[in-house]
Amino acid sequence: MSEKAEEELPGPRLGHGQRWSLESVCNREARRSEEWSVPGRFDAMFDRRYIARMQQRCGALLEQALNCSDLADMSFNLDEGPGLVKGHRSVLSSLSEGFEGMFRHEMQEQRTSTVSIKGVSTIAFKGFLEWIYLGKGAHHFKQADGRELYVLSEMYGVNDLKEWLSNDGLNSESLLAACEFAMLPEGDRGPLLRHC
Repeated sequence: MSEKAEEELPGPRLGHGQRWSLESVCNREARRSEEWSVPGRFDAMFDRRYIARMQQRCGALLEQALNCSDLADMSFNLDEGPGLVKGHRSVLSSLSEGFEGMFRHEMQEQRTSTVSIKGVSTIAFKGFLEWIYLGKGAHHFKQADGRELYVLSEMYGVNDLKEWLSNDGLNSESLLAACEFAMLPEGDRGPLLRHC
C-alpha cells in the first residue's frame, strides 16, 4: 500500500494531541485493592489465595505470550516488527469478540496464525494483552497511551477495557487528553465523552 493510501485510512491521529497517561490511575487502583482486603476473615483469606492462584496462572500464560514462547500459538505483526508478541488463540478468543470472530471463521488470521496490527505501538499492544490475560493493567499497561488502548478495545470488542478507561482510567492528569481523544470523529467515543 502506498504512503498516500495509508494517510487516507480512517482512524485516530495518535501522533497529535496530548498523551493519555495511565500510570497514576493504575497506582491508585493498586492502593484501592489493598484497602479492600479484610485481614483475619477466613473467607476473605480464602478469596485472596484463590485470586492469587488464578492471577499466577494467568500471569504464566501472559509471560509465554510476551516472551514469544512456542506454546503461544498466535503471532502478531506490529509496526515495530513481526513476531515481537505472541498470544494464545483460546485465551484471546474467549475474552475478545474481535479475536473470536477472526479465529472462528476461515479468515486469513485463522489459517496463518498471524494477526497484523497497524498503527499501535508494541508497548500498547503488550498492555492490551496484560488486560486480556490478567483483567487489569500491569507493567506495559501503565506505560501505554490510553488512546491506543481505547482503539484496541474498540477494534477487538474488549468492552470491559473500554469501560474501565471511560470510568476508572480518568483522573485530573489525564482528563484533557482523554476528552481531546473522545472528540475525534472516528469510533464511538460517546461513553468516554460523557465522563469528560
